[in-house]
Amino acid sequence: MNARLLKRGLVALSLSALMALAVGCGSDNNPADSGGSMTDPAFVEVQPEVNTFIDSVFVAFSAGLSSHNEVPITDGQIRKFYGPGIPGGTNQSTYEYTAEGWHHITLAANDNVTIVGINDSIQFRNNQTAQQAPAGADVLDYRHHWAITPVDQTSDFATMTGDVGYVFSGLNSTSAIISGSYGFSVNKHTVDTSAIVTDNNFAFSSTANVSIAQPAAGIWGSGCPSDGNVTFSVAQTRIVTNGSAMDTTSVAWTGSATFLSGVATVRVTDGTTSWTYSRSVCSPAL
Repeated sequence: MNARLLKRGLVALSLSALMALAVGCGSDNNPADSGGSMTDPAFVEVQPEVNTFIDSVFVAFSAGLSSHNEVPITDGQIRKFYGPGIPGGTNQSTYEYTAEGWHHITLAANDNVTIVGINDSIQFRNNQTAQQAPAGADVLDYRHHWAITPVDQTSDFATMTGDVGYVFSGLNSTSAIISGSYGFSVNKHTVDTSAIVTDNNFAFSSTANVSIAQPAAGIWGSGCPSDGNVTFSVAQTRIVTNGSAMDTTSVAWTGSATFLSGVATVRVTDGTTSWTYSRSVCSPAL
């Protein structure tokens, strides 16, 4: 996935970018050391959501680091950085630099198909003191909140939301350290030919501790991890409604993604069985 395409993480306002996010960005390799069957129905159901989450983590890393080169900005430049908006839709954006030292950016876009919302706060600090310009800052604090909601919810649809809180430290060195948390949720609503409705909800809670090497050009922007890991837990709830009958199933998953030069070794467990596989997420910038 091209981080420039999705820009500030996880939400590009073009339909092509929404589709790219929905299907994921990386590629899976053969399992490295898997105790569970890769065709286990429960794992097959959760794996695509884990992959989408891992892809979105990389995009959030890149979106945060790209802020180093893109703010301060004017209101008129917002769509240049975030994407063109929804063609033919209503697109609104705001920008301000607050008295507390935050670059605050909002963007809302909608048409008769999709509603997209972004609310970002970005702060640069040097020796724990906030500053408006990125030059000389050793820390970037990146808060990113986003949501994609379909207008028509009478048939099949999916909603996605995310809340990112990452701190990028060491920006005055050749290796940035990223720490913080990210909440990511997906709700997939499907209706089959028998009018049976299935809501499959995945709520991710994660923490990150990774490092990213500065490109040779000396310009931050690529968020491809050189090493480190992201740990996560997933609360999966499936609700199947058939007429007046309702069946609810809940599964608690935990896992981690350990990065090495853009390749993630992913481990997922339901508490009884574990699965391990590798996934190519990105290529480190040269």
